[in-house]
Amino acid sequence: MSVQPTPTDIADRWVDSRERVREFVSAISDEQLDSNVPGTPKWSVIELMGHVVGSPIDLAAGKFDGAGGEEWTQAQVEQRRGRTIGELVEEWDGAVDAITTRIRAGDIPAPVSYDVITHEQDLRGALGLDPLPDPTCLTFITDGFATRFERIVAKTDLPPVQLIDPATGWTAGSAGGVVWTASQFEFFRSMTGRRSITQVAAMDWSGDAAPYLGVLSPFGALPEIDITD
Repeated sequence: MSVQPTPTDIADRWVDSRERVREFVSAISDEQLDSNVPGTPKWSVIELMGHVVGSPIDLAAGKFDGAGGEEWTQAQVEQRRGRTIGELVEEWDGAVDAITTRIRAGDIPAPVSYDVITHEQDLRGALGLDPLPDPTCLTFITDGFATRFERIVAKTDLPPVQLIDPATGWTAGSAGGVVWTASQFEFFRSMTGRRSITQVAAMDWSGDAAPYLGVLSPFGALPEIDITD
């Protein structure tokens, strides 16, 4: 399986997730803004929003050098430290047209949308909100990360992995090797590094999960501490 989203797909999913995040963060308390985010434990809610707002603005401005790296993302947080959530939302609103224009032109790739969808759920988990409610966004991001996982596994000597969600019928990967059965939501959170090594290993694998855990997420080793959202 190889899923290549179009610029229109990428832009539409970015807009959908952004609008949901904008709505719920605009209504939360100062105490909630200062609470830690389990999915991004080095940041509070307001700090994470500094990155969520700053990342697509930097990409739309052509600042791709180091994109996605720790220094690049932390700079977005530091540049906005001390701003209110209202000020962050206002900056985001003012940049929407420029961002979506660049995405629809094919100038900004799919990770811009993977990022906001991942962080939407990080914020939902931190704030005790219902999980990501949009099945289209969920399929978009699980397709994208599963395509990456399948490609990485194919470069190793490991048997292929087939991902199956029996409840929805969603599948990814290649048959003939190990089968990993879970919900699409758990695949999403696992492949974005939001589940611990223990949590992922305890899921329904037809074979040994251990060899795959180190290549599951592009964000490095899976965390040691369980994450529940």
